[in-house]
Amino acid sequence: MRSALHPVTFCLAALLLLAAARPASAVITFSYNFTGPAPKNGRISMPNGIAVAPNGNAYASVGNNIWIFDPQGRYLSQFSDGDPSFFALGLALDAAGNIYAACFDGIRKFDSSGHALGTIGTRGQGPGQFETAFGVALDPAGHLYVCSQGNANHHVQEFDPNGQYLRTIGNPS
Repeated sequence: MRSALHPVTFCLAALLLLAAARPASAVITFSYNFTGPAPKNGRISMPNGIAVAPNGNAYASVGNNIWIFDPQGRYLSQFSDGDPSFFALGLALDAAGNIYAACFDGIRKFDSSGHALGTIGTRGQGPGQFETAFGVALDPAGHLYVCSQGNANHHVQEFDPNGQYLRTIGNPS
């Protein structure tokens, strides 16, 4: 009898394997309470994801906004795509500095300044679709890996650098 992995465990394990190739020097620690002129006195209320750019700036997904902090943790700015249904969960950055935000209905892609570049995937249960996309990671070749959960799709999907669906990895039940 096969033992089933919990979907979150499966997705976290997959993302950890992808991240294992990163050098130890890529680890940067930020405190939970940032300082600066951000809303609520610079404190992040219920962050969902964080990604760190090569220049040390940190991008944190907080509800329907993505906040940007400098390497010292000071608030710089924030952005959203203007869609009231936008709710960012996990974040990832590619080599060009583009930001990928996992949302309930797909992956939103932004440039490093926060300008919307498009959406990857749609809402649904088929290949390239998500009920809830909540975790994202990129490999060195620019392939995007997305953790998804919902009634029918507890798995990781892989997309090429152009956002085209390639395959589904696992489907624990």
